[in-house]
Amino acid sequence: MRLAQAHAGIAFIQSSGVYLFAAPQQVMPVAKEAALKAIAIDETVADAYFSLGLVRNLYEWDWGGTTKRSKR
Repeated sequence: MRLAQAHAGIAFIQSSGVYLFAAPQQVMPVAKEAALKAIAIDETVADAYFSLGLVRNLYEWDWGGTTKRSKR
């Protein structure tokens, strides 16, 4: 559980503000990978789904995917 939370935390930090100081092309793939690792470890970690939604919304422009994951 803690490992999943750690990955979710990395995903959140990368997806929610670090991109202001670095190019989105550098931080958003890291955020997506961390979120997916967190979900693979523990699919009940809500923070991972939130961060994945941010990546899908802000970087990939997948608004349908964002809505689906936000509701999860």
